[in-house]
Amino acid sequence: MGKIKESKKTNFWSGMCNDPRSTLAGGFYYSENLEVGKNKSLKQIANNQAENACSYDVNNYITKVIQVGTTIYGLGQDDNTNNDTTLWKKTSSLDGAWEIATNGTIATTTFPAGDALLASVNGIIFLDGGNNYVAKYVIATNAMTATWKALTGGMKGGTIWQGNIYGWNGQKIYKIDPVADTLTDMKTVSTEQTIVDLVPYGNLLMPVCTSTVTNSKAYLWDGVNTTTWVDILDIGYGTVSGGAILEGQIIVAIGSANRKTLKLKSYGGGVFRNLFTYNARPDQSGTAYVLPASKLKASSGYIYFIITGTKPDGTYAGLYEYSVARFGREEPVNPLTFSIYKTLDFTSVRGLDGQTANNDFTILENIVGSDKPVMAFINSTGYATTEFIGSSTYAGQAGVIETVIYDGGDASIEKHLNGVGVSYTALGATGKVVMKYKKNEETGWTEIFTDTTADALSHQATNLEASGKVLPIFKEISFRFLLTGEAELTAYKMKWEPLSQKNY
Repeated sequence: MGKIKESKKTNFWSGMCNDPRSTLAGGFYYSENLEVGKNKSLKQIANNQAENACSYDVNNYITKVIQVGTTIYGLGQDDNTNNDTTLWKKTSSLDGAWEIATNGTIATTTFPAGDALLASVNGIIFLDGGNNYVAKYVIATNAMTATWKALTGGMKGGTIWQGNIYGWNGQKIYKIDPVADTLTDMKTVSTEQTIVDLVPYGNLLMPVCTSTVTNSKAYLWDGVNTTTWVDILDIGYGTVSGGAILEGQIIVAIGSANRKTLKLKSYGGGVFRNLFTYNARPDQSGTAYVLPASKLKASSGYIYFIITGTKPDGTYAGLYEYSVARFGREEPVNPLTFSIYKTLDFTSVRGLDGQTANNDFTILENIVGSDKPVMAFINSTGYATTEFIGSSTYAGQAGVIETVIYDGGDASIEKHLNGVGVSYTALGATGKVVMKYKKNEETGWTEIFTDTTADALSHQATNLEASGKVLPIFKEISFRFLLTGEAELTAYKMKWEPLSQKNY
């Protein structure tokens, strides 16, 4: 018999570990529906993403939203029969009903599926009007000019920079000057690249591109020169979804060509450098897949974006789940962390190339001044839309943490788990903490204990409390915690005793 050993974890700022096997107590392997607390804890998000929380018709096919004052405008269609391009709005609350803006429907024009222009400057909304036109809507007079400017293929994006609106289509960048009332063809990137985002960067604008035939690139542009770029930057080979500014640096998300990893890269010193790598975790079938599925949006020290892919314990055959990922830090003294901030209870059929059989477009917007900053729109079945938005009455999804796999320094030696201890902030009336384990190559989790005691601060277990059975003998072991009722995990520890030693 060996000496009893202990591992303890009290700091959750370290974020996810990409290598699930570890001899250390630091880090965790999987998480969802959590936020990092000020005391380096992990807290369940009670205001979780509710599916179809708003009262609206699923045929509206809203794909993009903007905020103008206290009004939220969404770009979609009138219904799934006419498919007319329509400007929707809501003013009462984020989870209130959508209504068509006065004169907001452009009749006989089919809504442009996928990313489309939607931007507002000085009380004027510019939008992709369908049928190869850019439209203009004046909010004060509810006046829609459906054929404001002809533009073959329409216009996407809607980045506001230096008082103008910039967008793109394919390889071309366009500028809308709201004062001069003009639309100008400004610049063209390489034919091997497709623009996915335009990111303002001080006095420069960065078109962020993706490519399927060569490395994806980003360009630095002064907004004036129509013949040369300030610089052309290599991002890497894979699917790029967009970029955003975090702490003064441009961050882009790129999925690897084999869909096994997702990298966040930061621009500085003339190059893009790897900032964080997220490895796809295999589901029960052994498939591992991850891909960025929306643009990146920065808010309050974090970048938010949607990813799609497999998850541990998932059983989706050919289906992959959408989640909101978050990267950043609450305070400058903390390290940058990555987490699955909200799991969207939504799956979609996805091919091995990362595409969908149906039209599939996702957009994430941050709504300023709201305690529910994330709005997500997923369209993947014909023209139906699934909308996700924070809801104070929805708390059905537990916060989940799975630790790294501990081997105690040697996976060949059997060990006996003597006890576990878990600490948390005082449980509320609906608070609950469940701890489970999975040993060796098991696929299922076994419960150790459930604690629902009001005001409880910790729990220790030396057996499986529901059955009274002893804790397991293991070579490798990992733990899963499920938090509900806004339970907040502050620490956990485990003790084990080696049962043999090496004989060589």
